[in-house]
Amino acid sequence: MKLKYKCLLTGVVLLLHVSNGVSQPFEQGDRVPDIRLSQIFNFAGAPIQLSSIKGKLIIFDFWDFSCISCIKAFPEIDMLQKKFKERVQFFLVNKQTVAETRNFLAKRPKLMVPEVPFICQDNVLANKWFPHEGKPFHVWIDSNFRVRYLLSGHNTTAERIDSFLNSKVIYPQAYLSKRYISTLIDSALANKVLYNSVITRSIPNVKVQSPWQNGSLSVITADCQSLPELLVTAFNENGKYNFARPGRLRVELEDSLSYRRPTNMNLLDAWELEKCYNYELVVPAHLKDSRYALMRQEICRYFDVEAFVERRKMPGIVIFADSNIFRLATKGGRVEKGFGQASFTSVRRDSIRSLRNVPYSFLSDKLVYYFESNFKKPVIDQIKFEGNVDIDFEGRILDEPDFQRIGAALKKYGIVVREEQLETEVLIIRKRCGQSPGH
Repeated sequence: MKLKYKCLLTGVVLLLHVSNGVSQPFEQGDRVPDIRLSQIFNFAGAPIQLSSIKGKLIIFDFWDFSCISCIKAFPEIDMLQKKFKERVQFFLVNKQTVAETRNFLAKRPKLMVPEVPFICQDNVLANKWFPHEGKPFHVWIDSNFRVRYLLSGHNTTAERIDSFLNSKVIYPQAYLSKRYISTLIDSALANKVLYNSVITRSIPNVKVQSPWQNGSLSVITADCQSLPELLVTAFNENGKYNFARPGRLRVELEDSLSYRRPTNMNLLDAWELEKCYNYELVVPAHLKDSRYALMRQEICRYFDVEAFVERRKMPGIVIFADSNIFRLATKGGRVEKGFGQASFTSVRRDSIRSLRNVPYSFLSDKLVYYFESNFKKPVIDQIKFEGNVDIDFEGRILDEPDFQRIGAALKKYGIVVREEQLETEVLIIRKRCGQSPGH
């Protein structure tokens, strides 16, 4: 989409909510005063007087350049604005200037920019009126200019907007600022703990920051994780393994699909409350090396499941060499690492992506990640190549994943990719039926 930026770079005039001369955050039910907004682009009628938006639900969407989930939601915001254009007005709010915002978006041609006004260089709405932690953060203001909801962004859905506009009661989970606690048990007992294993229901927006990070005790914490996610944490052993990769996890429980995070955002909060947990394990220093094994035992004991790793044949992708593999050999020279897939957040990329004079292991890691992330299958690279390599790729082939096209481009360098059944280590979770194999 080609944007026509229409900007007015004058100041921002905001009337503050004042009580006894001190500005205070607005809460649900408060009426907001009129606002004149001038640091706006992507809107032909700047500046905007909030009172001029009559008879509509107003939704402020607070975002930031570093918030990937905010940017991923741009197409959804655009869809919602178009669907409800007669009765809803979205505003995207960020702290960067108009010029910085325009430059950020212009450098990312794959990014879909919603057709809504952007309020830039904000230091009042986010900091004084609606302070929050985490983004995207949404504020709903009704046609009488009263604050109706303060929400995490995923709660703004077409279904909820439609219900609200038709005077139906909706029950989205209210926004909660992140709360940091030292332990899941009574903090007054913290200095008495010698060993502790606690599982609780998920506590929304709570983050455990343990006080026991010292030489005498070792700690594992997990926040808002489902049963499979808890066991993946336990079996990954702080990065030693990675069973979160495609094809490395099998949940063989009754109604196993219910353990997957819902893609319908109307269901996410309720799912997390029902299916997710917080966990804390505290062990003495002499048990530090076995703490993840202890976590596995505790989780399996409570949920009455068994979890273990075994080699299974799974649909996957194998990378191997043919007789032309010598074509990879580097010609030397300056190191280049321009090989990669452009995402919707990527800055403009060259039409040719190159690696120059880098170890084959560097290319291998890139290929394994590319195929696993795009084709959602486990990948094994069987190539044993000594020395450094050079490779050039057309950017469009990398950016628009197609197994046959990427395979043909790699074959020119003696690299062959093939889909086949392959044996790989898989984390199995199933109802307890006896002694489980060890890991």
